[in-house]
Amino acid sequence: MTVSLTAFEGDLDGLDTTGEVKSFVGPERLYESLTDAHIVIFAASMPRKPENAEEIAAITGAVSAVCPDALLVFATRPIDFVVPMAAEFLKKADNYDPRRLFGVTTLHSMRVRNIIAKILHVNPARVNVPVIGGFSVDTAMPVYSQCFPELREEMTDVDSLVEKINKSNYDGLLPKKIAVLTTPYAASRFIDSLLRGLNGEPDVVECSFVGYEAPLLPFFSNRVVLGPEGIQTNLGLPP
Repeated sequence: MTVSLTAFEGDLDGLDTTGEVKSFVGPERLYESLTDAHIVIFAASMPRKPENAEEIAAITGAVSAVCPDALLVFATRPIDFVVPMAAEFLKKADNYDPRRLFGVTTLHSMRVRNIIAKILHVNPARVNVPVIGGFSVDTAMPVYSQCFPELREEMTDVDSLVEKINKSNYDGLLPKKIAVLTTPYAASRFIDSLLRGLNGEPDVVECSFVGYEAPLLPFFSNRVVLGPEGIQTNLGLPP
């Protein structure tokens, strides 16, 4: 069954919130849809093909023209391919600000927290562990030494933990095992953090794939403090 976007608009507009829901269908309405936007999220799934550059060029061009100060967020695989490409298009439009460009890596962080919480028998909301690097199975790296609550050797089989997390991330990234529910949930959590930062809430920290000031590492996923301008502080590599 195919459901039109306008049907979703009517359904979501029934929620008891102060927000207003509008739908815009077709590329000819892209500019109109971005009017007065503070956050723009691109969430279409796309394979790693050269022709996909047209879609990234379209959204970055529209944002640069209509809402140049908006935070631009990509929850689009492959993150480590799409975000650097978007940065180049933004540079071409003279609108690249590394504080305002994000790749959502919350899915990895969420899975790691969940697995560690089960090992420690605690609420996942209490677990905090940075997941740095990239977005692929081979490049996403949980920093176990920075985990809170602490992962003590006598309580944890490290090899088993690493295997569980790697398998969880690998299964979630397989084309035939797309995380249909967890991916949008992870994106919504990241957007919520961005909104909290925009509203001036202090100490909002998330991991995200962002611009990184290193010659051989122009983009990297690490912890950032979010604020009214996007990235308030890039915390860099953990000690």
